[in-house]
Amino acid sequence: MGDFSFLLSEPANNKVQAVKYGYSSGVFNLEPPTGGNYWSDFNTTEEGCTDYNRDGFCDVPYRFSDGVDYYPWRVKDGWRMPTIQDLIKTIQDMLASGVITNEGIANSLIAKLTNAQAAVEQGDIQAAKNMLEAFINQLEALSGKKLSAEAAAELIESAGKIIAGM
Repeated sequence: MGDFSFLLSEPANNKVQAVKYGYSSGVFNLEPPTGGNYWSDFNTTEEGCTDYNRDGFCDVPYRFSDGVDYYPWRVKDGWRMPTIQDLIKTIQDMLASGVITNEGIANSLIAKLTNAQAAVEQGDIQAAKNMLEAFINQLEALSGKKLSAEAAAELIESAGKIIAGM
């Protein structure tokens, strides 16, 4: 029997999210950047998960009957480092699915990302960061108006991770 239990998985849509067995210590996370898990019943503001500092983790621990995850991820696959191309694809998918209903807004967001990618390819990281910040600013202005707050938060978080990784 081990004395260490660690999940790096997606406890999602289960009645019981996780259980520790035997002599397990009930450790469900590591320090960032690894963090903990994505919990489907703790990923929105209404469920208690906020991410004001945009680091990808909920600002408060996720507590459940058998333990605590001190660094729960706010989004599914949050531990995966996004790319600018991932953001472009996400916006295209949001437009196709109707999450973004205005093609001009989608094109404006994609243009900022395309310019950021071009700056990266030219080695101008500061210009890329500036474009990503402009992307974030536009999303903040759209959040809750022309774009759901949840969709905007997902895109903002990914852009923040990209900036932090540059």
